[in-house]
Amino acid sequence: MSTNAPDLTLIDIGEVCRMTALGRSTIYDWVKAGSFPKGHSFGTRTVRWLKSDVQRWIAEKVGMPSAA
Repeated sequence: MSTNAPDLTLIDIGEVCRMTALGRSTIYDWVKAGSFPKGHSFGTRTVRWLKSDVQRWIAEKVGMPSAA
C-alpha cells in the first residue's frame, strides 16, 4: 500500500469551521460559489468533507505546497 494514499477521514461542518476559522454560512456560501471544496452528502441532512480536501485548500490559501 502506498504511503501517499489520500486521507479519507470524514469531518463534519464543526470540524471544518475549527480547521479554517470560518463560519458555517461562509463555508456554505463559498462551496456554492465554487471557492471551497464540496462536501459529500450521506443522507438528507448529513454532509461530510474529506479532511485531505480541507487541508489542501488551507495549504493553497497560505501558499504551501500540498502533500497530496
